[in-house]
Amino acid sequence: MSNSMAAALDARAKLHSAPRPERMLRIPAKLTYSWWVRRFNGGSVRKTIKTFWGGKMVVVLPDIVSTLLYRYGFVEYGLSRAFIEYIKPGMTFFDVGAHFGYFTCLAAHLVGPAGRVHSFEPARRTFQILGENAVSRPNVTLNNVAAFSEPRTIQFNDFGAAYSAFNSFGAARLPAQERATLSTENYDVKAVTLDDYMCRTGAKPDVIKIDAESAEYDVLLGLNDILVKVKPAISIEVGDYALEGVASSSKVIQHLVTRGYRPHEWRDGALRPHDARSVYDYDNLLFLPGT
Repeated sequence: MSNSMAAALDARAKLHSAPRPERMLRIPAKLTYSWWVRRFNGGSVRKTIKTFWGGKMVVVLPDIVSTLLYRYGFVEYGLSRAFIEYIKPGMTFFDVGAHFGYFTCLAAHLVGPAGRVHSFEPARRTFQILGENAVSRPNVTLNNVAAFSEPRTIQFNDFGAAYSAFNSFGAARLPAQERATLSTENYDVKAVTLDDYMCRTGAKPDVIKIDAESAEYDVLLGLNDILVKVKPAISIEVGDYALEGVASSSKVIQHLVTRGYRPHEWRDGALRPHDARSVYDYDNLLFLPGT
């Protein structure tokens, strides 16, 4: 299965990176329509798309993640490719910051009926779409909560349908001028630690994906027992955006390195060791224990 999935993903990635004239020749309707929704529609549009492995998902244009899924059937090529390589049937996967469920659905496919996926998404409207995408996947457990450093109630910023990928506890990971245009809804969300969740449910993760929009370090502080006793692989979204009160990517990386983890990235067709830097643009790294 992994070989055919990798080939299908590689083909979609090749299309994504092709010159615009070639993409316009091959998917003219998708490119044109998604561009029109972003520029002129003035609202959100629900679409059902097919992922690169053949699954179906509901997305909401013009959200950036939804736009990429609508056009190409995947997002975050390197992390997707790494998961295809690493995740095996029967594993347990934690999806922290699940959004509409792309990685939840991918992991549910990879772990199969014998595996489990536990997804965490605090945003109300986003969670509703996640629920629609997970309803036909019986090996998925959904949690409308945030993972954090301690159990508490936290004020959450919801930036609306077009910017749902940037919903967070703090400022959106966007240029300052674009952040200033956002319409924000604030509401309280329940936060849990992953250590407490494991203790309560008995679910022991083999892989944890953390994409928490600037709260990655806080999530890590809430899984000390998991790091010591379970030692799962952990993917982290990195990127330094000079936001007040947000831990730097190097601090997040060092937190895991000092606990015996080593960062890896998908490069040149394989999962390879990553050389840490002081400042990061947007990327995803996969940390493996004791390697």
